[in-house]
Amino acid sequence: MKNNEDGIEKLRKLMKKGEFKEVFDELLKIYGNKGTDLQMLQYSFESIKKKFKLKKITHKEYNPHEARIIKILTETIDSLETERKFTILNSREDRTMKIIEDLKELKIKDLLLKEESKTKIWSVAFLSIFALGDENTYASFIKETLKEEDFEKQKEQFLILSEEKKSLLQLAACGHEIRCIICPANAKNISENIKDAVYRTTQLINFLKNDTGDSFIERALKHIHWVIAEYPQRNVYILGDISIYEGFKKGHERFGYGLSTRQTFKEVISSNSQLYEVFFEGLSFRNSIDADPEWQKRILSIRKEARRVEYRREYVIFKLEKSLEFLNKIVKERA
Repeated sequence: MKNNEDGIEKLRKLMKKGEFKEVFDELLKIYGNKGTDLQMLQYSFESIKKKFKLKKITHKEYNPHEARIIKILTETIDSLETERKFTILNSREDRTMKIIEDLKELKIKDLLLKEESKTKIWSVAFLSIFALGDENTYASFIKETLKEEDFEKQKEQFLILSEEKKSLLQLAACGHEIRCIICPANAKNISENIKDAVYRTTQLINFLKNDTGDSFIERALKHIHWVIAEYPQRNVYILGDISIYEGFKKGHERFGYGLSTRQTFKEVISSNSQLYEVFFEGLSFRNSIDADPEWQKRILSIRKEARRVEYRREYVIFKLEKSLEFLNKIVKERA
């Protein structure tokens, strides 16, 4: 019931009909006998039934207790709906598993929609989930710095994140538009862990170049749009019209966020989607007028008929390569 919108709607309909006892019985199934209000309400029902010999309490048989019963039941249903629409996720694993669930729901929904009806996915992050790399590359990278037990835990977390990445690529390959706003390391935005930043930047460059010629990835890349933000941004993840996440770092987390909020309020999702639409287009314009001589020279090599998404991808690769140069210079200075 907690996650069932139809169930909440059923409770509201029962309330309108005055079927308060039925509503209360449904709520007891959810909460048991927990909570002072519900316990007192249960006592009220029993006493009212005895006094008036009622099989059920209705608006027609109004009594002094009814106003309080309506108030408590309505507030309880409202809190149920709020609980369903706003969640705090206290671990990276919980966040990722929930995201995977939402992506599956979005995929099912997409099957029923026409191409033009599909909602966008928005990712605002350091480098996005696409900077994950493959299992063997990641294992080699972290093995050097972790104890055996920590290594195994990181591998498990990696596999969960890989499932999220795979789900996103499947959606993109099927024509679902994904828009990524990334914030590569630069003099204004230096990562705390330089080695991690080098690894992730390298992996994202490899992903975008797709040198292996993977046809599935190439198909997905045609529907993934990129822009660069020079300054750090708050982590936001909008999954169509299903949900919106905001991530917070609780400490040094190589990938993911240790604390997140998840909301399904349609108004919140819609308003944030509109906000990032404006932000994305503004960044896209700034990226397009970059006067860096190296970029201007590189533009000449991009075929004129290149689609806008391909142009943006080339620009992001260029900026990531510059970021990698910056990071490697810091590594050498610290050596």
